[in-house]
Amino acid sequence: MITEMKEGFIMSYGYGSGHGFAIILVLFILLVIIGGLLCC
Repeated sequence: MITEMKEGFIMSYGYGSGHGFAIILVLFILLVIIGGLLCC
């Protein structure tokens, strides 16, 4: 059940119409913001 949910999530967000790229972009922006706050 859990593995099926993971596969469905990966299929829908990893390979579906660029959603995976959008999620990676958001995570990258969050990392940059958090990193900037920690450095300063």
